[in-house]
Amino acid sequence: MKRFLLLPLLVLCFNTICLCGCSDPVKTFYITYMENMLQHNSKNELLLKKYLSEGLLEKVTRVINATGSDPIIRAQDINSDAIETLSIKCLSKNWYMVSYYWNKKDDDTLIEVPINVQNIDGHCKITYITPIWNGSRYGDDLISCGDQNGWI
Repeated sequence: MKRFLLLPLLVLCFNTICLCGCSDPVKTFYITYMENMLQHNSKNELLLKKYLSEGLLEKVTRVINATGSDPIIRAQDINSDAIETLSIKCLSKNWYMVSYYWNKKDDDTLIEVPINVQNIDGHCKITYITPIWNGSRYGDDLISCGDQNGWI
C-alpha cells in the first residue's frame, strides 16, 4: 500500500521541480534588476543579456526607448516596497507570474507581469513578457508563430 502512495507523491514532486525549476533564477533576476535600478542602472545591461533571450532583449530595449516605460516591471521606475514585496509564482509549464506592490500598504497597487521562461543551453531565460494590454493573461496562445522571442 505504501508503494502505491509513494509513487504518485514522487511523480508530483518531480513534476513540480521540472515545471517550476526557474522560480529561483527569475526571482534573482528581478531582485537584482530592481536593486540596480535604485542604485546603478548601468549594471542591468549585463544582467539583461544573461537572463533574457536575444529576441526579447532587442524588443525590451525598443519598448523602453519608444515609451519610456519598462515592460519588465510595467513601470518607469522602482521603489523599495516593490523589491520587498516581490513574488514569483509558477503558473504552468514555463509560465510565471511576477508580482509586487508599488505601495505595500495599499492592495490596489499590485503589479502583475506574466512571463514565459525557457531552458536555453542549460540556463533559465525569459523569452516572453506579456504586454501590459493583456493584463495578467498568460499562455502559449499569446505567443504567435512569428513572435517566439518577445511580444508584438
